[in-house]
Amino acid sequence: MLSLFAIVLGVVAISTANAAKDAADRAAAGRVDAQPKPAPATQASESPLELPDTPAPTSTGDIPNDLPSDEPGPLEPSANFQLHYGDQKLRLQANCSDRQVDLDEPRVTPDVGADLSYSGCSPGNLQLSFNSDLRVSQLPTKNASASECAEAIRSSAGNNLMAPAQNLTLCILTAKSQATDQGIPQKIVLFRIDSMAKDGTLNVSVTAWTVPV
Repeated sequence: MLSLFAIVLGVVAISTANAAKDAADRAAAGRVDAQPKPAPATQASESPLELPDTPAPTSTGDIPNDLPSDEPGPLEPSANFQLHYGDQKLRLQANCSDRQVDLDEPRVTPDVGADLSYSGCSPGNLQLSFNSDLRVSQLPTKNASASECAEAIRSSAGNNLMAPAQNLTLCILTAKSQATDQGIPQKIVLFRIDSMAKDGTLNVSVTAWTVPV
């Protein structure tokens, strides 16, 4: 009888011990779960690259100007053109060589400052060649005023190379850069071929006006 009772007490003790162990394990697990978990590391967001502000130009003086300083200004037909010389006569002979002409004086075969050349050996290959920086306009009439020439040059300046012909009338704007280098005013010139001989000799009338600065 005592042996059976001892066995029962042993079984009860073992069960109680196991229950206590299970309770202790559950309590320990609860304490672990209750601890705050570290927040997951987050990758730093990349902020966009900020460029320094560039101030806008505040005046026209801040804007670069690449235009040449000797560029001609607007050619106004209503400007006050002053007569420089009137109805001067020139005689041009090609003679199979270049005959140069200065329209500022005017003068044939000048030492410097030629504006055009007349060349050729026969009437079939004669030509007038004006410097590339001159502006030349052909007129349908034999006469024109300075204002009419200015309007023609402004609206219809064309070829600087042409064949001579009787009554050929041209309006010419001389080069401002060349005039500045020589210390003289820029000019508008009325150039007219009055007659042309069989050997190609030209009789020319020229009139010039100074261009207002």
